[in-house]
Amino acid sequence: MRTEKPVGRTRGIYSVKSNDFEEIAKTMIHAMSQGYGGDCPENNFEALLEAKKNCQECTDFIMVADNYALPRDPELLKRFQGNLKLVLCGTDYGINPEYLDLARKYKFSIHTLRSDIEGLMKNHDGESIIIDGISY
Repeated sequence: MRTEKPVGRTRGIYSVKSNDFEEIAKTMIHAMSQGYGGDCPENNFEALLEAKKNCQECTDFIMVADNYALPRDPELLKRFQGNLKLVLCGTDYGINPEYLDLARKYKFSIHTLRSDIEGLMKNHDGESIIIDGISY
């Protein structure tokens, strides 16, 4: 029997504070090798809050996330202070609409291999947007 992981306390976060790409890449590869925690939702925003805690003077953050794995903890975004650029992997068949909704609500940008999507907060409810030929 699998129990639900508590939002904000799921752990499995790997941090590195460095300007050295090799050190950052090594940490990313290690984190990826530790994945597969038995469920699909990811603790994206718990990790973002941990990054902010580890670098309180930082104002700009870049997060790389899996487009197919929904975040389990979007409510944590209301506690985040800073600028977020979310790089989504696996968007060949479109962007997960939940990420678009979160970007609009919390005023962050989304980036894919083909597009930089900024200013979603300017869109009104019910208004559609076309990204890479797909209407949302």
